[in-house]
Amino acid sequence: MVIQPTGIKMVALSQHDTDRAKFHTGIVNIVTISAQDVSRLLEACANIEGNYAKDRVIDQLDRCDAIWKNTDMTQEPANEKRLYSGDVNRTEVYFALGEAMRLWNDAYLRETDRLCKLLAVPNYHRVDFDRYQFERSGASFIEAIPGPKDTAVYSSIGETAYLGGAFGF
Repeated sequence: MVIQPTGIKMVALSQHDTDRAKFHTGIVNIVTISAQDVSRLLEACANIEGNYAKDRVIDQLDRCDAIWKNTDMTQEPANEKRLYSGDVNRTEVYFALGEAMRLWNDAYLRETDRLCKLLAVPNYHRVDFDRYQFERSGASFIEAIPGPKDTAVYSSIGETAYLGGAFGF
């Protein structure tokens, strides 16, 4: 426990909890993430103001772990689940796996957002966070066509134009 000059006691998360925070904030592969964001998360995990705030962060990590386990749908049937109850009055409940996956993934993103707000770090699980990541690296992000981010290289464009005229590409 470190006491800052202001008199506030700062506590740190354990290495295991710091690794859980990295996972749930999307900072798993640090090669693709800026060093500022990685150090920002590590600093946030090492400098938490007081034990109460530390307990809330650990509670939120536990919530993220629990919901992450529910996003795994490998134990369910491929498309649907039907539940029959009763002998005389049959009740059939239809369970759409795709809808359940979407709901659990949305719930997981909400919980990771809460964790990121507690630690004041960006959430790399969000798709709309790509714009922030590009701007942090000094590049510009253009949303032209949905799909993976890609760069157009002049040599491939020129080669396509060159071959396209002869073969009808």
